[in-house]
Amino acid sequence: MEKFYWAPTREDRIGVCKGIFRIDKIKDEDIVTLVDQFPGQSIVYDDEVRKFVEGLGVEKISKRLVNSREGPPVFEQPEMTLEKLMEYGKSAQ
Repeated sequence: MEKFYWAPTREDRIGVCKGIFRIDKIKDEDIVTLVDQFPGQSIVYDDEVRKFVEGLGVEKISKRLVNSREGPPVFEQPEMTLEKLMEYGKSAQ
């Protein structure tokens, strides 16, 4: 089996981000700003997940997620803006 290593170019990262944030209606020029501001950083936003864990408690996560009768958790779609994404990026540095 051969290993495949992907080293995304700037254009690749811009394309991926456009796909990720399409539902958030982030402008293309804002995506470019975001990618250029944080060139080596993953793009993740997790406020809803953090709220879920804090509300449930770390010790109860596995019982809530594995074979739970409640089904998978449902997260509210956050409203994303360039400012919010820049805040996430800076907090992860």
